[in-house]
Amino acid sequence: MRIATSTLNQIGPTGIAQQQSELLRLSNIIASGRTVSLAGDDPVAAAHAVVTKTALSANTQHTANQDAANASLGLESSTLNSAVTQLQKIQTLVAKANNGSLSDSDRAAYATELESARAQLLALANTTDAHGNYVFGGFQTSAAPFSNNPNGAGVLYNGDQGQIKAQVGPTRQLAVNDPGSNVFLSSTPSVASSIATAPSSNAGSATIGVLSTVQAGAASNSDAYTIAFQKDANGNTTYTVTDNTTGTTTQPAAYSDGSAIPLGAGQTLMIHGAPEAGDTFDVGPPNAAQSNVFATIDNLITALRTPSQSPGGHANLANQMASGLQQLGNTYTTMLTTLASVGARQTELKSLKSVGSAKDLTYSSQLSDEVGLTTDKMPGVYEQLVSVSTQLTATQTAFVKTQSLSLFSLIKT
Repeated sequence: MRIATSTLNQIGPTGIAQQQSELLRLSNIIASGRTVSLAGDDPVAAAHAVVTKTALSANTQHTANQDAANASLGLESSTLNSAVTQLQKIQTLVAKANNGSLSDSDRAAYATELESARAQLLALANTTDAHGNYVFGGFQTSAAPFSNNPNGAGVLYNGDQGQIKAQVGPTRQLAVNDPGSNVFLSSTPSVASSIATAPSSNAGSATIGVLSTVQAGAASNSDAYTIAFQKDANGNTTYTVTDNTTGTTTQPAAYSDGSAIPLGAGQTLMIHGAPEAGDTFDVGPPNAAQSNVFATIDNLITALRTPSQSPGGHANLANQMASGLQQLGNTYTTMLTTLASVGARQTELKSLKSVGSAKDLTYSSQLSDEVGLTTDKMPGVYEQLVSVSTQLTATQTAFVKTQSLSLFSLIKT
């Protein structure tokens, strides 16, 4: 069979070029550690790899969101812990100031201490993160959420009720903040205690004692009550309890200093001292003003700066202190409830982080299996490389020899 020289010259370089291309491809696989660099290398594997890369990228973003969320919640947690400590200091100051033996100047000194503690609590309520965003402003993170009320006690809330949420999982969004109005200006309904108050018009020396819950969960615990004192025909002090929610009033009962006065089925209130006829005490769920911790502190400061010379004045001050302590106790409970919520979210983030790390390993391993040069594939690639290299050498040698074949080399001169 005869093969034209032109055919040899065409087949040889083409074969060499193809083998060199395959040799280069195998060398690139070994160098890059990837069996699929282009979609054309393996369309099916490339398509699977795109899906896996998308999942891996989303998981990486969720992990970044988890880290950012944990940082935000960590700052809120540390701030709330500081606020709780500050509130405990305020409660201690009020308890010390609620002492009938103190002089007006002594009480004024406590009022000054309360002013300083209030300023520190307000600074905590206006805490910012590393980027200057206010922690307790809801969605309004660029302006201070709290400012002093120029027209009275308490503060103005300049934020909103929003909660910023982060996408921390494929189907999970997590709140990374709590609006300050829920922390500093409200009481948690499920755990808030009723508040006992006495009007300043009371003429007797009776003061608010311990308000106790004797049956948690009783429906009547959320009712509002008024205890009214009278004198019977013999001049003995009696009282009635009116449930202002249901409109019912009890029959007059004899008053005994320090005895527990029933309020519905679930609460009792002790009253100490000698009430006068016409004196009243109110007990009910905290209203908005009583849930505003800054208004509570301001009212306590005002009370401490007001001279109290008469027995009635001393009783009025003691009642304001007792009521204020109850209000501060509700704020304390609200802060602890919020802290527990923040801690639960941080625990969830820790769990999600662990799941995300496992997913990252799974997706990375899956991607390696789809396009990577795994240990089980490596021997085959090296075998192909040696085989193609051998073939290329043989092809080049054969081509060189065919190039030297010519009839002219057989002509003897």
